[in-house]
Amino acid sequence: MFPFKSIVAIDKSHKSPVYLQIVNSFIREINLGRLVPGQRLPGSREMARLLELNRKTVIMAYEELMAQGWIEIHASRGSFISGELPKVKHQEITPQSGWKGKPALDKCGFTITPNPKLVTPLYTDHNLLEIDEGSPDERLAPVAYLYRYCKGIAKSKAGRKLLKYHDVQGELSLRRALSRYLADTRGLNYPAENIFITRGSQMAIYLLFNVLIQRGAHVVVGSTNYGAANAVIRNMGAHLLTVPVDEHGIVVSEIEKICNKARVSAVYITPHHHFPTTVTLSAQRRIELLKLAEQYRFAILEDDYDYDYHYSSSPILPLASLDQQGLVIYVGAFSKLLAPSIRIGYLVAPTELITALKPLRRIVDRQGDPIMEMAIAEMIKDGEIQRHLKKTVKIYKKRRDLFCRLLKDNLGKHVSFKIPEGGMVVWACFGPHIDPEQLAAELKRKRLVINIQKDFVSQHNAVRFGFASLNEEEIHRSITLLRETVEALFGHRV
Repeated sequence: MFPFKSIVAIDKSHKSPVYLQIVNSFIREINLGRLVPGQRLPGSREMARLLELNRKTVIMAYEELMAQGWIEIHASRGSFISGELPKVKHQEITPQSGWKGKPALDKCGFTITPNPKLVTPLYTDHNLLEIDEGSPDERLAPVAYLYRYCKGIAKSKAGRKLLKYHDVQGELSLRRALSRYLADTRGLNYPAENIFITRGSQMAIYLLFNVLIQRGAHVVVGSTNYGAANAVIRNMGAHLLTVPVDEHGIVVSEIEKICNKARVSAVYITPHHHFPTTVTLSAQRRIELLKLAEQYRFAILEDDYDYDYHYSSSPILPLASLDQQGLVIYVGAFSKLLAPSIRIGYLVAPTELITALKPLRRIVDRQGDPIMEMAIAEMIKDGEIQRHLKKTVKIYKKRRDLFCRLLKDNLGKHVSFKIPEGGMVVWACFGPHIDPEQLAAELKRKRLVINIQKDFVSQHNAVRFGFASLNEEEIHRSITLLRETVEALFGHRV
């Protein structure tokens, strides 16, 4: 029998719920090829006995695994590893197996060429009402706590030392706090040596592509994609190659077709909630993409811009949590968690890549803000960040429900959308009778701003409607203005 008791590492002192620790252990074993598609699993009662746990905990874990697409449960036959998952090469169980952590990565699983050469957002009037593209409500940010930490640090003897030139990789206390935080929340078990602090995720993307690619390189993205990432790739003189995105995320089989014709240096993805369509990359495609990266040795840049916000089942762990080869670079930031102006981002990568990033960061921006970084570290260690997240998830879920209900009731015949399971936006597709650019121009005259991206309009006639930054009164006012303007401009075309 498979040694479940040895492999499923349960730490009851860990912040992550026990059932999620079971889920994460199963996902890891599937990715390592030790649990294979179609393999029968012990029933919940037997598994509970093996793991010495309450049966309800095991049932919760099985239900979560099924919701994420990793297992199948048949009432008459039992539970099985999903037959839809691709087979992966089996890796032997070793004493180092498990989720307890691993040493720092030294080598990348792909070729990098450090580049010493440098290649020489729309602002909205804040007096206007705006349905943005997915920002947090800065009015909810724990600013008082944050600046109280900053003030206390700045006054301390240790804080005064932070006013000098500092580590280009970022404040060590934040990297250490992040190491634990990312392990607790995302299954990313990497030490501080593998973490690099930046001024927001955009800087991380810029620095990474300056090291990962050279002029003429091939980079793959979704057919609709984060425009700022596309701009960096093009600015580097690379060939930007696009592949379709469907309801299961980026189509990996199309990436493979490109790999058969050209050498791909990197793939940029937003798998948790694809930008802009918000779809989640399926478990099957995550494994397929990792296998493809292993075969063709390209880098995967995983931009996980809003992982913290999920309103139904627990989010699928980042692709980086499954990576065993140093192929995935994970990018995140606190801007979506706190406020856009708090420019604290980070990336997780092998030390070889981080070493190549340091001199480039030094000439772009000598260092970050050590006092702010230490303050964020203290907020993580004190649990303030976690308390803020717990509060805002409840508020944003309520706002999502209100926004979607009003959007359907007021504009249901003009727009189609799915209620998002997470994130801060609704991907709204207008009917062919609606001209979003004309609509935006008229709305601005009425002092309501919606953000129009030409790529989204040309390919989908769609707009990203951010609900999180609007309170309930603002949501009502925005939807009313939308309905009145759409009916006035396009009502006769329905």
